[in-house]
Amino acid sequence: DNNDATLLLDGLPCERVDLLLANPSSPPEIRSALGDYLRQVAILQWATSLLSVSIKAVCQRSQESGSAWSRQEKEWKKELSSTTFEEFMSRLCKLHQTSIYEVCRVRTSDGFQEREKERQKPSARRGLRYRLRIVCPEGAVVRDGIEIDSCASLGNMEMGEIAVAFDRCVNSSGVMRYRTTRGWVSEQTRGHGREPIAEVLGVWEMDEASVEPTHENDPSKKR
Repeated sequence: DNNDATLLLDGLPCERVDLLLANPSSPPEIRSALGDYLRQVAILQWATSLLSVSIKAVCQRSQESGSAWSRQEKEWKKELSSTTFEEFMSRLCKLHQTSIYEVCRVRTSDGFQEREKERQKPSARRGLRYRLRIVCPEGAVVRDGIEIDSCASLGNMEMGEIAVAFDRCVNSSGVMRYRTTRGWVSEQTRGHGREPIAEVLGVWEMDEASVEPTHENDPSKKR
């Protein structure tokens, strides 16, 4: 069943993905399969986020306009009420539910806590840098650690502000966090909405001793 994620993670090695993909001695078939898997996950996440934003916009528009629906909105309503869309949402919900179960299964398996502590350690190697832009209208809260509830606030970043991150990690809430020179910021909000807070404009490789990019090594600056 392509919509069932049960036991899916058993096929992935219990090591950091970036190290596995960067290791030339790792089996090519594993790197290729893992790369395809991550690409599909990213595409699915993008598509569901776009679908969520579109549905929210249509519902908000319909509430503001009352009972008067335009021709385009009627087409939307017809599509959302169709059997095809219902089947699609059923498959998507099954994938989401089984994925949550699978993550819970792995997080309660033997040795997970030890691997998690090792994964959360800052990288001391030549690594990636991320150029971020804050897109949330309320800005982004900067904290002194990867966790949100237990880490102190160091200030805020305003919407439209650009920052360079030299490390990133998924915290216990499943939120991707980026480490900048000012502290840690979230890529998305917590909860079911997962509203975007920061977007990645560019990724490049740089020495650990350097944080700020130059035009030569920052792909987002090249024309």
